[in-house]
Amino acid sequence: PIENLRIVMGGYNAPFHIIVRADSDINSMEDLKGKRITASAGNTIENQLPFIMGAYGFGPDDYTAVPLSQSEGDALKDGNVDCIIQTTGVGTSAYMDLTTSIDCRFLAMDEEKVAAIHEELPYVVQEIIPAGSYAGQDEDIITCTTTNFLICGAEVSDEMAYAVAKALHVHNDELAEIHYLGAEFTPEFTVENQIIEIHPGAAQYYKELGLM
Repeated sequence: PIENLRIVMGGYNAPFHIIVRADSDINSMEDLKGKRITASAGNTIENQLPFIMGAYGFGPDDYTAVPLSQSEGDALKDGNVDCIIQTTGVGTSAYMDLTTSIDCRFLAMDEEKVAAIHEELPYVVQEIIPAGSYAGQDEDIITCTTTNFLICGAEVSDEMAYAVAKALHVHNDELAEIHYLGAEFTPEFTVENQIIEIHPGAAQYYKELGLM
């Protein structure tokens, strides 16, 4: 474990999107045995895919992991992979485009499986992708999620961490203009979802806001 990491500010959740073609024979997580699953290389999901599949009793030899980026969703469209499993914000453009170009099905996870993953990875918790988030997705989808944080080393000065936390808060509207999920980087989210210690400098700012 790396012990010297501290939170400056927390932002949006990134639910696991588990997507297959609507015309496939994959109707549940249990049907993924022997399938080709794309998970972004170097992304969080690359390390977490074994935990997700392991919760359903699958070992690394029970499926084929194909390292492709989110923007390479054409691989599912073209039949070069059988399933996408990716952690990303709801409404991500790559999957908005994919689900409007072909009919897709979102696979739901079992609550007890999510709980088992949480036991292994405490920062992974249950989440819902609301119905209507994507074309053809007419029901709420139970899945799991990770949370995105801006972190720093414990050695960063209190003044620096304070200044960054304040700047992100005061200029949140500008962050949201860059990307809509930037609006979710807030002091309130940070305090409610912290999984490691908040940097003392950032904590001082949140105390001044009455949140800590």
